[in-house]
Amino acid sequence: MHLHGLCYYRSKSDTWTDKWRSVDFAARNLVKAIKHEDFKGYAQITAGSSSIRIDNTAHGRNRALVAVAGALADKINQAGYQNAAVVPIPSSSHIDPNATFTGRRIAEAIQAKNAAFVSTPILYFNEPLPKSAGGGGTRNAHVIQKHLRLSDCQLPGSIVLLDDVCTTGGHLKAAARFLAQHGIQVNDAFVIGRTVWEQPGHMFNVTTEHIPTNELFD
Repeated sequence: MHLHGLCYYRSKSDTWTDKWRSVDFAARNLVKAIKHEDFKGYAQITAGSSSIRIDNTAHGRNRALVAVAGALADKINQAGYQNAAVVPIPSSSHIDPNATFTGRRIAEAIQAKNAAFVSTPILYFNEPLPKSAGGGGTRNAHVIQKHLRLSDCQLPGSIVLLDDVCTTGGHLKAAARFLAQHGIQVNDAFVIGRTVWEQPGHMFNVTTEHIPTNELFD
């Protein structure tokens, strides 16, 4: 499965020896805005020929969502899709198929940008995922796959996966393998942020990478 990202993501708890740069904060704040998490300062993001200021307000978060949706819609199109069902990865506590979560908000914004990329929130969990050491849901792909469930839905066109941040790839691997068990092949996944452990050349120039989904889980 190919992974396409908009920016690299630097965690506050990373082990980088490099000092934080303004572009590091900009990428991090963009992700925070989409996730509706508080952050200080603002992010100045270039989208096409426009420069967008994103801050920790409802208006700023909406600007971030619109900018991200447009960029992701372009990425999906550049990957060769004329139409696709955009399947968001559910949050760790998402057990209600009809509830809203971060991935669903992004998918719906992508559909608003390009109606050919249909928001398709068909994945949810049968119970909240166990907590990881960092306080979030587990990143163990085997555990994630075990708890995934699939809503009844007519799937339009091809399938692509969508997530806010990819760190280990556990959620994306689990979702791809789970869908494959139901006869649904996924070749591409799209994320806003890709966590990195060493400073990349540019935080907003993300290299497409391959995430193996057919290997045995640890």
